[in-house]
Amino acid sequence: MQFYLEILKLKTAETASLQSNIVKVIGLYLAVTGALLKFALEGAATEELRAALSYMGTLVSLLTLMACVFAERYRRTLKQEIARIYTVLNVDHLVEGLPGVKYAIWLSFSLAISTLGGWSYLLIVAP
Repeated sequence: MQFYLEILKLKTAETASLQSNIVKVIGLYLAVTGALLKFALEGAATEELRAALSYMGTLVSLLTLMACVFAERYRRTLKQEIARIYTVLNVDHLVEGLPGVKYAIWLSFSLAISTLGGWSYLLIVAP
């Protein structure tokens, strides 16, 4: 019994760490995207530089979307492991799907989709 309680503590800490990492990655993503956008929209930016930065921004957004997919898969696996531990411990507690992590993943997914649309617009209209 004590073994499963220790495993549950580890899984809970793992969930908190995952959420913290997602928030840090969102901040990094916004900083990189903001810097790319600043240089792409400068008045002195040439058409080639603007296109190159737009392609880089598109690539960063696509990588972020892939990271969101992997993070969601990891969240579901973590949720199942926690539910299994609750079952072994005979605890009538429902695992609600780790809502904080789920919403952080959805936030980063929606940011990446909207930014991807912005980069596409910049590629098509701005040159």
